[in-house]
Amino acid sequence: MPLEHQATTQAIIAAFLDVYRHFNNALPETYCTRAIAAWLEDHGVPVAREVPVQVPYRGRVLGVLRIDLVVND
Repeated sequence: MPLEHQATTQAIIAAFLDVYRHFNNALPETYCTRAIAAWLEDHGVPVAREVPVQVPYRGRVLGVLRIDLVVND
């Protein structure tokens, strides 16, 4: 029985491995993240970058974090 997000997970892993092999971990994280996003987009996987997310705590919003990548919603 396939897992619910198996195809998305496989695409993320493939993107990471391709970028890692290409750059051999020699670039800053920002560029690697951009390369992973580009790989995913090139393979038809929807990607949103720098997504703002509120950080709630006991009925208050402490602030907003930016998530590097949101893949496939």
